Amino acid sequence: SYLKRTLELEEITISDSSKAEAKIQDQCYPGQPLGAFRIEEKPHVMVTLVNQQSGKPHFTARLPVFSGDSVMSVARRLVKQDGFMDNASQISFWRYNDTEAGMRTIPSVHEPHANQTQLPGKAMFSLNSTRTAILCQEMLAEGGVGEAIEVGSHLTYDVC
Repeated sequence: SYLKRTLELEEITISDSSKAEAKIQDQCYPGQPLGAFRIEEKPHVMVTLVNQQSGKPHFTARLPVFSGDSVMSVARRLVKQDGFMDNASQISFWRYNDTEAGMRTIPSVHEPHANQTQLPGKAMFSLNSTRTAILCQEMLAEGGVGEAIEVGSHLTYDVC
């Protein structure tokens, strides 16, 4: 957790040197760990996040959403990219009830979330089979998962 925050990484994996290349095995010994960094391109969907609140300095953002991401991890990624937000827990995400036509409707100033449903804070994202949209599943209190709902590739968000 400390390394992920300070190095601004999405994921970190610590593995045994016996599973590494011969060069790393030769240079690594007890008490002297050796860091090897690599970039892995994980399957993701680029999601467009739109803030419909008037008078706020937050606009549209495009972020990758990976399979297994939680609502909070996407909120942290948005905070890191935005620069104006301080706390990821102040962000709430909303999905369009109609994933095709919802993003093409003009939002109302009086009802900005008409025809939208708020995503639960304990939801997890996954990718659809063609990797063009994300699915959302609520994590239930008894440890199970709820029904997978297709969210699409456009969400709205509010900052409290």
